[in-house]
Amino acid sequence: MRTNRFLQRFGPAAQTSRDLLRQFVTLKYRDLFPPGGGRPNLDDPRTLTVLEQLEDEVLSLKPITSRQQWLQSQALQAIGEIETTRWALAQPSSSLIPLPLLGAMVIWLTVIFVSFGLFAPRNVTAVAALFFAAFALATAVKIIIDMETLQGRVRISSRPMRQALEQINH
Repeated sequence: MRTNRFLQRFGPAAQTSRDLLRQFVTLKYRDLFPPGGGRPNLDDPRTLTVLEQLEDEVLSLKPITSRQQWLQSQALQAIGEIETTRWALAQPSSSLIPLPLLGAMVIWLTVIFVSFGLFAPRNVTAVAALFFAAFALATAVKIIIDMETLQGRVRISSRPMRQALEQINH
């Protein structure tokens, strides 16, 4: 995690900031990957409070050298990116797929497959091909919706977050 690296390089004066960063990443990991596989909590006020404390702590650092000043600005920029991502995830109306578009797409695909079924020869091969094609499209739509809502069979991996937490803990 870049922020941790900047704070490490800043020196011992940034230890409180590093502790807050560790606390934030731990809370965010629990929010995104709850034990038991529950629904992710994308708008936890405790996590936001710790993130704001981290930003305030980094702002309160007193850089002595130009190197420390640069490291402080880079850490603040990385924290700003974390905040931007957090707000983008927390917005309930930030759906990438509008519901009317999804409904229109389902109706459109239904009409297409009904028309294929009407004009296809009545044999097992044609029926099986139509069934598998419809199943593949339905699965693709479901996967896209699952990826957007961060739940379902397809989920984001917790590995990068675990690795960041391990790196911060060392």
